Amino acid sequence: SSPVSSQSILELTNRTYFDTDELLLIFALFDTAARRKPFLDIDGFRGLFGKLQCDEGIISSIFQTLDLDGSGQISFPEFVVALSTICRGRFQDRVGFSFRICDLDNSGLVTYSEVLSISQSIQNMMKQVAMQPTMDQNCSVEFLRRTALNVAMAETTKKRPSLHDFSTSAAS
Repeated sequence: SSPVSSQSILELTNRTYFDTDELLLIFALFDTAARRKPFLDIDGFRGLFGKLQCDEGIISSIFQTLDLDGSGQISFPEFVVALSTICRGRFQDRVGFSFRICDLDNSGLVTYSEVLSISQSIQNMMKQVAMQPTMDQNCSVEFLRRTALNVAMAETTKKRPSLHDFSTSAAS
């Protein structure tokens, strides 16, 4: 397994909007997708999408956006900082992140056709998720769907999710 120290988790709690329990859950997902290497390559990143048929250009654009140092590999800190920005970041940071994903040709401009391409790809992925009644329990898309559901339910009940909440729902 890829090493993740308590010190690195502590540093990431200071750099992200995630707490320790959330970071440990995200690391478990990352470690599985990375096949126990300390980074995600493009193949491991594709694996996060599970059985979904995703547009390769979109996957590549998201991968390049997450790969902050341009190494062709996404480290756990890069992954979790980006995920934190997407999920809980400031509005202008989320817009900037979305812009970089939509700028498929890296021109510094987002064209109508790029927005349309991204929108269609997201719509196609959402249709696939909605149409899959039962997914493999080990599929990361299913894990993320269940995690998002737990977080949403915790928000509505003002209950803070715990590690137990996530492991229980994954078993159901």
